[in-house]
Amino acid sequence: MPADRPDRLAKAFTRGADAVIADLEDSVAPDSKDEALGQIQHWLRTVKDTNVPIWVRVNSGDRQEAELRSLAGERAVTGFVPPKVESAGQLSTASSNLRQSDSRSSSRH
Repeated sequence: MPADRPDRLAKAFTRGADAVIADLEDSVAPDSKDEALGQIQHWLRTVKDTNVPIWVRVNSGDRQEAELRSLAGERAVTGFVPPKVESAGQLSTASSNLRQSDSRSSSRH
């Protein structure tokens, strides 16, 4: 579901889904991406314990690094769905960004 649609995020667990994927990439207009990131951060912090895994589909490039850094420490996130991948190097970069975000997040606690 689009991460810039708080009305849909609020209903995420009422539809009987086996998992929820909050999308920051294709379903969000380029000029709404910053707002969407803020909305998903707020939503993730209000999610009660659930047995439904929550995945976040991130963007590529510089946006990806910022999104992973912002969301890596959120307890409700099960994992991240990469954007359209064209090379193994892109996955390697995403993995490196996530490890760096995790280390920064854990050093703050």
